Order: sequence, then C-alpha cells, then structure tokens
Amino acid sequence: MTDKLWWPHTSKEYRHYVISDYVNNSDHLGVVCFSVAGMQALATSLDVYDIPYIDISPHGALQTNRWWSLEEINITWPNLFDATSGHLQPPLMDRTAELMKQSLGKFDKATYYVPTGSGESLICTAMAYPHLNFVAVYNLNDVTQHNPQSPLNKMVAAVCEDVIVEPTLEMLQTMPQAEKDRLSGQPKLH
Repeated sequence: MTDKLWWPHTSKEYRHYVISDYVNNSDHLGVVCFSVAGMQALATSLDVYDIPYIDISPHGALQTNRWWSLEEINITWPNLFDATSGHLQPPLMDRTAELMKQSLGKFDKATYYVPTGSGESLICTAMAYPHLNFVAVYNLNDVTQHNPQSPLNKMVAAVCEDVIVEPTLEMLQTMPQAEKDRLSGQPKLH
C-alpha cells in the first residue's frame, strides 16, 4: 500500500466560498445545512455576506437522529439553500473544482487515498484532477463515516479506483502526521 499517497487537501474552503457567493447572488433567503461536524467553517463564510443559516448538527441550533432526504429538506425549508454536504448541485461542484485547481495547481499522476464522508469533496477533486487516480477512504472519524443513504455513493464508486469502507492499520500507518492531526479533531481514528 506504500505506492499510494494521501491527498493533502480538502475542497471545503472552496465549497464554502462557492456556496456563499451563490446564495448571495440568488433569491435564497439563507442556508440550511445538515452536518455531523457542525458548520462552523461554512458559517464563517456565510457571515461575510451576512447570510442567515440554520445549523442542524450535534452542535447546531437544531439536531436530528435520522437521515433527511433532499425532498424533505426542500419541503421543510423551500426558501433556503440546502448546503448539506453531498447535496451540492453539479454546476456548483464544477465551480468548486475550478477554484481548487486554480489554487492548488498541478499534481503528478499518482493514486491518492482521500478521506471521504459524503463524497462531495472527493468528486470535486476528481473533477479538478481527472488525470489522477483516487481511492475513497471512509470511517476514519465521525466526519468520514460511511452512510449507505448518501446520495453520492454511486458517483464516488464511479470516479474512484477503489472504495475502502474499513481502513486497515497498515493503510493508516502510511497517513502523514498532518492528515492524522487534521482528522483527529473528530475522534474515531483507528
């Protein structure tokens, strides 16, 4: 497994900018976001534009104990933009991929392990870098927990060389310390 590298970036900051810019220039009255980790980083971006939001997470204003479908979210909050990870529309994913590529530049052809939750960041990464090979790695912590109901599971499988739901100790030993530190903020790292 040493022939594979760990992807050194996340697309979240680019995603946050794209969502904030889109909502600011649309007729949405705000944002609703379901999250396992909370939406502190997205909230910071939304605050720049003074965009109201509803945080539905373990640390948010509201909490839930089940998966909500796209339709349920839209019916419940028809005037809010659904910023739930895994629900971003393809044109906004494309904008996220373009920003990522402009910011990060080029990468040599290789195969990369990518910590994966909803799969949205991984798909944006694959859109930005179609010449690279990716392996989705789930269940590293609470944020990367695999959910069989995630709407992007089939897309993740389509763009990845492999999908790993149960990472091995050998694989985790190849993870750079910086990535371990980033993921350790949400314990469950094996």
